[in-house]
Amino acid sequence: MTLPFDWLIGGPAPAGGSPGGNPYNPTFQSGDVQYAGPNGFAGSDNMIFGLDLPNPSGTRGPALLLGSSATPFTFWVIQDQAFTTADAGNSLGIAAGETQPGSSQPGGNLTLYGGGSDSGLGGTATLQGGTSANGNGGPTFVAGGNATNGGIPGDVYVIGGTGENPSQGANCHLIMTEVNVISGVVRIRLNSTPLIDFFNDGSMYLYEGGGFGTAGQHLTSQGPGLPVIWA
Repeated sequence: MTLPFDWLIGGPAPAGGSPGGNPYNPTFQSGDVQYAGPNGFAGSDNMIFGLDLPNPSGTRGPALLLGSSATPFTFWVIQDQAFTTADAGNSLGIAAGETQPGSSQPGGNLTLYGGGSDSGLGGTATLQGGTSANGNGGPTFVAGGNATNGGIPGDVYVIGGTGENPSQGANCHLIMTEVNVISGVVRIRLNSTPLIDFFNDGSMYLYEGGGFGTAGQHLTSQGPGLPVIWA
């Protein structure tokens, strides 16, 4: 059976009835996503799909709206846990649209935002590796785009916030952590080769320039093509 579009995104079905009633919104071409319930199709105003919804880009279009009720909710896009202890966790990938083979047009953009605010603090955006209860935490990689067949890989920019009319500039933080009197370092590398470590006491270790150096030494340039050294 083929159902009309407003049935699939209409309101919850009454017991024994058909879906497709309110709150279908013709202005936004939107309504509750329908799913199989105990009395036929059901829906919730906390999961709405529409073809003409407002969004942060400023141009209305197709969108999935999670959270539309009067009570604030936290929503997650999650995967089921592994079924056995022999199985690894499921993997989740998110990718913007790619072009057709032979096209010189750019690929689609992937944009993630924290929630906007009118007069309060904007929402926080967090990207974090996986947590382990009894093992090591997972790493987090932020990388520019890959290139093949002679192209130049994409750069990575980590910047403070700007905006349309800000009152000032923002800071950029590189933060090591210290737990149980054991501190990490801020490390600069060339591929897999370490170059400089910045330690929690303010000291610098030059991998190709004399390590920590000795008291009273200065950073000294050796000219182009050679590393700076303690001297």
